[in-house]
Amino acid sequence: MGRKQDPGLAVFVDWAARKKEMLEQRVAGWPNLPGNQVYLDLVIDNRTEQTMRLVFALFIEHVPLAAANFFHLAAHTFDGLGEAGQPLTFKRSRIHRIVRGQFLQGGDITLHDGRGGDSIYGAGGFEDEPY
Repeated sequence: MGRKQDPGLAVFVDWAARKKEMLEQRVAGWPNLPGNQVYLDLVIDNRTEQTMRLVFALFIEHVPLAAANFFHLAAHTFDGLGEAGQPLTFKRSRIHRIVRGQFLQGGDITLHDGRGGDSIYGAGGFEDEPY
């Protein structure tokens, strides 16, 4: 195999070998998740043949401000620039941190490194919502 096994929760999968199966699943459609849905297509190193789709369920009834903000940034529904002077969209934004076997972080549409941010409510953000 030649690749060190990940000690975290993630399991290495040879997606290239399963390409046909994955394409058949894509044709069959995505699962019907509860709540509103939005997706992000991730392209790695500008190689569109390796596009990965992440589907998110947004629970507007529980966290309406955060869900609406995420939806509008993912769906690119606002034209123009936000208060920070950047487009209000996740389109062409970067994944700035990957913790192997655990999570990835992205969505910093201003500085692209996790220290910045803007929202449909303004650069100051919005109140935390209890969940």
